[in-house]
Amino acid sequence: MHIDTFTNEIKSTPKYKKILLPKKSGGKRKIFIPDDTTLSIQKAILQDLYELNIEIAPCVTAFKKKVSIVDNAKVHIGNQYLIRYDLRDFFDTITFKKVETALKSFNVDSQFLKIIKKWCFKENHLPQGAATSPFLSNLVCKNLDYRFSKLAEKISANYTRYADDIIISGDVNVLINQTVFKRIIRTEKFFINHHKIYVSNLESMPYHIVTGLTVNEKISVRPKYLERVWLELKKKIPVKSKRGINFENIIRSKITFVNFVDSEHGDTLFNYAYSHNIL
Repeated sequence: MHIDTFTNEIKSTPKYKKILLPKKSGGKRKIFIPDDTTLSIQKAILQDLYELNIEIAPCVTAFKKKVSIVDNAKVHIGNQYLIRYDLRDFFDTITFKKVETALKSFNVDSQFLKIIKKWCFKENHLPQGAATSPFLSNLVCKNLDYRFSKLAEKISANYTRYADDIIISGDVNVLINQTVFKRIIRTEKFFINHHKIYVSNLESMPYHIVTGLTVNEKISVRPKYLERVWLELKKKIPVKSKRGINFENIIRSKITFVNFVDSEHGDTLFNYAYSHNIL
């Protein structure tokens, strides 16, 4: 096992630096940054977990290679109704007991479980910032994803989960089954952020919002984001600039993002930037 190369190091104690990042909705998000030794041990644990060949369902679109927010959004193209649930305190609600239960069917020995408990948990929950937390969160959600996927199949709906964002889209059956959706979340021992429940209907709205992108018959970036990029392009000054940041790099990265989501708008922005010698 990869972790066996850290025979002496695993006898020490995990160390983190805690930082607080502001949330868009208000308040602070706690991020725990592991020191070099802790990070190296977590990466070794992660490699050993990968070798268990644990399959993460296609409906999961976060913390996976070659999958992005675009893949998450495109599943919901063309659906009239969409509901999104935010799972409150997602990483904090994932305890070692949940991970231990999820790993039972993979014949993980007790010694490796002890290492996981020591190096992948802080105060009995997954620390946001640890290298292992994303994978372990997807592992714990396997039954949640299975139940939602089966129900979505039954009612001819579409289901995806992007970390703590649960999205279901389809016809009127999506609205009818809201009580069932909430029951699944509750019985899987997760909690809904009730003030962040999002329900949209394309009869009354021009688009749905899915992981920050607009979705109707196609996927695009939000109109306000596109407007801001155009404003920055024409003024040649980033609206939210910081002293010393290169404007060309900033605007190129923003246009590249737009192009990744919506090549039609991206091509138009790139053509303008090149024709005006901005890039």
